[in-house]
Amino acid sequence: VYVSPGPPALTSLDYAAALAEVKLLGNAAIPDADKLATFQFWNLPAGTSQAPGAWIQIALAVTNDRSLELPETARLFALLSMTMADTVAPTYQTKFLFHAWRPATAIREADTDDNPNTIADAGWSPRAGGIGGTPEHWSGHSSFAGAAARGLAGFFCQDNIAFTLVPASAPAGPARS
Repeated sequence: VYVSPGPPALTSLDYAAALAEVKLLGNAAIPDADKLATFQFWNLPAGTSQAPGAWIQIALAVTNDRSLELPETARLFALLSMTMADTVAPTYQTKFLFHAWRPATAIREADTDDNPNTIADAGWSPRAGGIGGTPEHWSGHSSFAGAAARGLAGFFCQDNIAFTLVPASAPAGPARS
């Protein structure tokens, strides 16, 4: 069983660099249409298919572009589903084992992290206002996306698989490819 070493220590340079990156890229005060579109695409509300369901929809889009026999298609969806299911336990175990704070809290309260390389910004807000209700380390969306992308790449023996998708559960917006 893999156990994550956890997030970098709050006093480390790696932590300060990660905080600075999120502070810049996720800042709602800096308009960026592409980042907002990406956020809206993946910000699936409660009661929807969430990230695993979106990756099943991506696999459907990929298989629609290829002529797979029924047994191959069934195998792909079984492998993809098992791959994502296998990420659930380590992702949530790690979230609650380390209970790392979410970016909004980390940035707003950086003056309490004992790191001389971080600067608090009490007025900072995340892009599109989303804060989330669970600890950040690891990100569930990232875990599912990484597992699903690797599963698709492994199944098709290539890592450059084109698709276009507008998830039914996502807000109206442009298709993502």
